[in-house]
Amino acid sequence: MILSLVIYPIFVPVTIVRAQVPREDTLVVSSGWQPEIFNPFSGSPCWGTWLMYPSLYMYSFVSDELIPYLAESYRWIDIYTLEIKIRDAAKWSDGTPITADDVKYTLEAGKRLGSPWAGVWDYLERVDVVDSKTVRLVTSAAKLNTFTFLQILYYPPIVPKHRWEVLEKQYGSKLPTDFTDRDPKAIVTGGPYRMKEYSEGETALYERDDNWWGKTIFGLPAPKYILHKKYASNELAAAAFEKGELDLASHFFVNIWEMWTVKGKARGTYLKNPPYYLGSDHALLVINWKEPLISSDLRRAIAFAIDYERLTRVAQCGYSIKSSPSMVKWGMYEKWMDKELVEKYGYYYDPNKAKQILDAAGIKDTNGNGIREIGGKDLRLKIEVPMGWTDWMDMCNIIAENLKAVGIDVKPEFPDFSVWADKIDKGDFDMVIFWSVGGGVDHPWNIFRYTLDPRLDRPWGGNIAGYTKTDAMPLIDQAAKLNPEKDFIQLKQIYSELQRIALTDLPVIVMFEKPLWYEYGEDYWVGFPNEENKRWFAGMYTESWPNNLPMLFYIAKKGQKSIVPEWIENTKFPVSKLFKDWAVAPTVEQRRIEEIGETLRSLSGALSSISSQLSSAVSEL
Repeated sequence: MILSLVIYPIFVPVTIVRAQVPREDTLVVSSGWQPEIFNPFSGSPCWGTWLMYPSLYMYSFVSDELIPYLAESYRWIDIYTLEIKIRDAAKWSDGTPITADDVKYTLEAGKRLGSPWAGVWDYLERVDVVDSKTVRLVTSAAKLNTFTFLQILYYPPIVPKHRWEVLEKQYGSKLPTDFTDRDPKAIVTGGPYRMKEYSEGETALYERDDNWWGKTIFGLPAPKYILHKKYASNELAAAAFEKGELDLASHFFVNIWEMWTVKGKARGTYLKNPPYYLGSDHALLVINWKEPLISSDLRRAIAFAIDYERLTRVAQCGYSIKSSPSMVKWGMYEKWMDKELVEKYGYYYDPNKAKQILDAAGIKDTNGNGIREIGGKDLRLKIEVPMGWTDWMDMCNIIAENLKAVGIDVKPEFPDFSVWADKIDKGDFDMVIFWSVGGGVDHPWNIFRYTLDPRLDRPWGGNIAGYTKTDAMPLIDQAAKLNPEKDFIQLKQIYSELQRIALTDLPVIVMFEKPLWYEYGEDYWVGFPNEENKRWFAGMYTESWPNNLPMLFYIAKKGQKSIVPEWIENTKFPVSKLFKDWAVAPTVEQRRIEEIGETLRSLSGALSSISSQLSSAVSEL
């Protein structure tokens, strides 16, 4: 008797998503951003939103490179005007062409609605539509910011004007807050995925659009489906990751290396060895710029009292490396570091040095109670982070212990997030731990502005410390108008002076580079980016998409070969090329002279033609 072998496909279980889809065709992802809002104009859309909308270019902060996406090409018309050609093939999912009007609308609506990219208008004068597939981004001498201006190339992703202008009329200024865009059938997309299903508080399921306009240019991404799964905690996500129920994650997993060294699982992070993760932005100890904390001696002593190695080992599982006190990130940005200044003014863990600084400043314990005094009062401080942020809470306890050892009494407090943010907004705090800004086209300019510019408003705009000195302002403004390729020496000098201000005033203490959370499992998919293969990688956070889209084109089902498409290698180019091209762009005056010359040449040709025609006519007479 012959038995027939019946193979049943494995489906993603209904407890995860109502629509059953084959597990082997589905990339299951979990990140810190939960699947709740899909409105691009919202302040916190789900990362999957950006699978559905194309940006002009895709950018990798890891390699500092760009890949053309919606854009076909660029050229500098003059030093204040960047022209972008949009691909002829680009269409929205309803068949409407993607045009320059969509680009213009996206940027201008963001300004009207106060969306996350509204800030680009601090550096952008206008958006000009030349024709249906040509758009010009125009700045000016007054508004020019070399770094932020170029970020428009990869943020924001572009939305369809014909849909969103109707919604804007309907919702008005409340569009970013009152409209979630959770109806899959109503969403008009321009990316390779469309939302198939949304389950509130649980999942978002995206399905590949096999009729996507980019198919003839880029091909199709490997996963037929992408399932964004919500987990109530990092622990539950870790359990799912270990079981193979989760392929990609951006979570804090305790002792991640045990997944492969102890349990033998096919799991990985970007780095195979400690610290396992790439660095993102700096974790800051922010000391409020108020009396008596304004004392540079006190701040410097605090900087030497902190055990940075213990912070990263205990609170971060060894996933981080100590930041450079210069505030410049390690790696490709080190060319901007002034290592002599760091040697002279930098800080590291040395509690004895902290005590010496305090003693020399007259900040001493005069009554024998173990607490130093400043201004005639015991030096009693609070350090605060939100309740539930367990790794940051651990850091508070360590810092409090470190400072107590040098005679500063510090009490950790853990209010609710809203209370914590409100206290920072009002300047009602002593010390807080806070995030900052990471690498990118604008680093290290961005971190100097974020920490040293008193024109910024805390908490979300920057200047969390409430720093009031204005010495850095003209330097920040001057640096923003320089080209790092053309003006390297001048820019490095300015950055050195900004580092000196940061190191001597210490409005913040940079502790370590926060981990860029990224974990992958290879039970169902292979070929994920890591330090060994050095494939295109742009992170796993909301702002990482659609920049990280190329990854979905080179991963492959387990058992198949993962191949990087030629278009990734053939079309990517370094950001330095943009700056080099910019450096040789004509001035506005030169461009006008060229245009006048072209007009005169055209007129001369026309007159010559008319003269020939007249001569012929006379001859015939």
